[in-house]
Order: sequence, then C-alpha cells, then structure tokens
Amino acid sequence: MKHAFYAEAIGNGKNYSLNYERRIYNSTQVYMFLRAGISPTKYKNVTNPYFAPKFPIELNIVMRSMYEHMIECGVGVTPYFNREKTLNTNGTSTAIGPKELNRYYVLRFGYRYQPSESGMVFRIAITPLLADEDDTYISNKILPLYGVSLGYSF
Repeated sequence: MKHAFYAEAIGNGKNYSLNYERRIYNSTQVYMFLRAGISPTKYKNVTNPYFAPKFPIELNIVMRSMYEHMIECGVGVTPYFNREKTLNTNGTSTAIGPKELNRYYVLRFGYRYQPSESGMVFRIAITPLLADEDDTYISNKILPLYGVSLGYSF
C-alpha cells in the first residue's frame, strides 16, 4: 500500500476534501505519508458568490500498533484563496477586492485503519486548525475540528 485516494469530511479542508497520499518512508513499525488534496469551496452566502478552493498538504507519521490498526500524527498547511467581505445593512455580505492567498496550519492526532496490502482506508482524527496572523477571514485563530476519511489504498 504505497498510494491512497480518499475523501475527508471536515478536517484540513474545513468542509470536505478529495486527497491523494503517497508513502515516502517505510519501516516495520513506522510509515511516513505525504498528502495533497483539494477542497472545492464555493462561497454562496454573499451577494456575489465566488469559488475559493483550498489545497490541504500534510506530512503524517503513522505508527503501527496491531496489524491494520495504527496511530497517526501529522502537521500540514492548507493554502486557500479568499476575498475581503463587507457587511451590508440587510445582514448579507458582499465580497469585495481581489482574491488573496491565505493559509492555516493543521495538526493531526488520530486513528487509522489500513490493510498491509490494498484495501479500504478509514481515518478519524482531531485536526485543530491554527489560522495565520494575517488571516482576517477567520475570527477565531484556533478552530478545534475533527476529520473523518474513507478511501482506498493500493
């Protein structure tokens, strides 16, 4: 199982993401995976909707505890594009200005089920997001989120 494709709810994409993962290190008890994905987010709750994709990138260390059951820890960054918003008098918001590249940082602590050969991958984890200081779009700089993933490894 050198490759995996999976979908993740919540997690690094904050809504959902589609991901590819590749094993880059392998020993008898420890694996290292590099992950890249996309979260195709469209902001509709503004008077002029716009597409603002997120791109989760993560490095995970996975420790095998028993057969297919593993403990997973990781760090990552999720770059994304966003626009400044202004609040209208009727309670809606309007996106103004050019798209800006922002990012938030992610930690991962969780459980992973993955067979030693190919097969289903299941992951569940705590994934706190740490917003960049320059990010004016996230008012709470630490978001205590979680992620649930389901996919296939080969």
